[in-house]
Amino acid sequence: MKNTDFYKLIDDLLERETSNGKIPRLDGFLISLWQTASQSEKRKPMIEDLIAWIKFALRHEPAKFDPQWMQRAVAFAESAFEEWENTILGQISELDELFEEIGDDDVANHYGRNEWYNLKTEQYLKGAVSGLFGGDEEDDADPYDIEQFTWQDFADFLDTGKTYN
Repeated sequence: MKNTDFYKLIDDLLERETSNGKIPRLDGFLISLWQTASQSEKRKPMIEDLIAWIKFALRHEPAKFDPQWMQRAVAFAESAFEEWENTILGQISELDELFEEIGDDDVANHYGRNEWYNLKTEQYLKGAVSGLFGGDEEDDADPYDIEQFTWQDFADFLDTGKTYN
């Protein structure tokens, strides 16, 4: 899959879900993303898996945050899967605290708070895709094939979604 195709696919998916009024709040999206992706049990992911997991997370009602999930995080990640899980669980926990403090209506006024630059699901996903892979309208580089996708790439995807403008 070309990076430009991947960006367009995510952009189109977000447009469809937004027009249906069904985009979940970012913390809920990440909960659903974690729950579906973690079921793969550490096998090597592919970019097609990421697309399926994103679709699932956008379309399914997330569970409520459970602080006990944080017990799954490890102090020292010995694998890229553990690094990914630490990253997503950390973001879920941070967002739970942040949204409890600021509420849903005041998200725009908290740009950059606690190093969060994308507090809306749409901004987060577009930032993650364009920041890690390029392929958006402003990318003037030649399109390229996304030949591999690893758990470390997924952790980087999450970090990029949080901070990329």
